[in-house]
Amino acid sequence: MKNKNHIFLTIAAAAIFIMVYGCSGSFLIQKTAEFENKTWLVQSIDYNDIPNIEGKLFLKFSRSSKKFSGFGGCNNIVGSYSITGSDITIKPSSSKETCTEGMETEKNMITILEKATEFREVSSSGNEYLSIISTEGSTLLLRLKQ
Repeated sequence: MKNKNHIFLTIAAAAIFIMVYGCSGSFLIQKTAEFENKTWLVQSIDYNDIPNIEGKLFLKFSRSSKKFSGFGGCNNIVGSYSITGSDITIKPSSSKETCTEGMETEKNMITILEKATEFREVSSSGNEYLSIISTEGSTLLLRLKQ
């Protein structure tokens, strides 16, 4: 009887946790329609802010074609992606033009995109953010262009 009560309490606590935190709106995981068909500006790479005042560095994911496009600082970046739940696989490509500025940022972006495994959508202080996380835990943080 004691084990049954323990199991019931554990399940009840988990259900309450999911209801309270799963519906809070802070993390909008698994809502692909939320980030697709919007333009996302590069905010930071591995928690290092990227100066992107003019909004030149961006990514946009197309729901209908499952393709994305953007600009990494030197070259246009294009490719395809697929989503399963909150898991994401991204296959980027870019032209191989070499620039005097922006190459390091672009390389870092492409590396994270190539190794992406997960995404998270976050709403905070009236802004929407998209975080793309790689297998090594590297993070590309994007902010919705308004």
